[in-house]
Amino acid sequence: MLHGGEIYHGQPVLYDFSVNINPLGIPQAVDQALRDSADVLSRYPDRDCSLLRSELAEFTGVPAEQILCGNGASELIEAAVRALHPQRVLLTAPSFSGYLHAAEGAGVEVRFHTLRREENFALTSRYLEDLKDLKKPEKPGNPRDGAGPEIRRTAAEPSCGTGPEIRRTAAEPACGAGPEILRVSADPEGGTDLAILCTPANPVGNLIDPALLREIVETCERQGTWLMVDECFLGFIEDEESRTMRRLLVPGSVSRRLLVLDAFTKRYAMPGIRLGYLMAADPEILKKIQAQQPEWSVSVPAQAVGCAALSSGADYMEQARTMIRGERKRMSDALETFGFHVFPGEANFIFFSAQTDLMKSLLARGILIRNCDNYPGLRQGDYRIAVLRPDQNDVLLHALQELVSSGQM
Repeated sequence: MLHGGEIYHGQPVLYDFSVNINPLGIPQAVDQALRDSADVLSRYPDRDCSLLRSELAEFTGVPAEQILCGNGASELIEAAVRALHPQRVLLTAPSFSGYLHAAEGAGVEVRFHTLRREENFALTSRYLEDLKDLKKPEKPGNPRDGAGPEIRRTAAEPSCGTGPEIRRTAAEPACGAGPEILRVSADPEGGTDLAILCTPANPVGNLIDPALLREIVETCERQGTWLMVDECFLGFIEDEESRTMRRLLVPGSVSRRLLVLDAFTKRYAMPGIRLGYLMAADPEILKKIQAQQPEWSVSVPAQAVGCAALSSGADYMEQARTMIRGERKRMSDALETFGFHVFPGEANFIFFSAQTDLMKSLLARGILIRNCDNYPGLRQGDYRIAVLRPDQNDVLLHALQELVSSGQM
């Protein structure tokens, strides 16, 4: 399976653990907004999503003119790659397949930084070497030992320009201590490379160390590389506010090469309503990205339910985080009892290795999990499961217990 949620072919699915969305389901306000939106379907959408961006500005602390809405995070990723037109894109292996899809669709050279199983697929300082090497032409190769990037595609466009230098003030606070200031000495429009990271990472669920992420941002600013940080799962983390890279985009902080991506899909359990948003310090780059979108990218219902979701309040997400925290530990402990290897993570899903085929046996019971063997850098027996409600999780754990007890694995 290419993505989670592929329930439209094959055996019936009663319990879908392949999709990592809020176990509480859509907020009540979203349900009502969907019903009410039927009355305005005869209208064209607001192309600028003015009201929604205003609400997002209040929610994120990023000014509305620094926010671009789109038909899900995937559309924004593809639009950004086309608008920036980088010569090279650096991805981690494993990582979300949508990044590779966007780069290949734009004819961009793709390089992989291979994460190591023995390091629990954590991003380490080794990444900085591959990031710095983005500016260097390399011969195609396929290393699997983490010694260098894997080359997947060759771009037809030449490099054109050098990156800006960083100047920091002496009063700049350390990472996590408050607003961070990155002063750029030149207009970065000539940049030609792009790095994409996700925190918490998909499919493993681990977070990038804040100090390392800060160093990555600085390196990108210094060498003229665009950096997109995907935070679509960050809402499920207890310390989201101290972790988010949005703090580098607010007035008083300047990071001209940073793009921060988020979406309503996971946080508000609404993948069927395609709605995402991209944030940047420079509104001009968002205008270039918007030019790559369809004219009416975000529908009337999507804008309405987006505003409704943002009005659901902090209690909705706090309740979800509390549930996920307890259920994640309970499920992880059970998986380890069954003899599976559970990798460290903090998101609303669990990545584990069973070294056996679980898909068919579970699907026969109406349970779908995410087989991860098609991720670059992963292998057969690697799986990802969502943390759902306790009663749903009980069904999965009971099925796995039966398979272990019967010797079917």
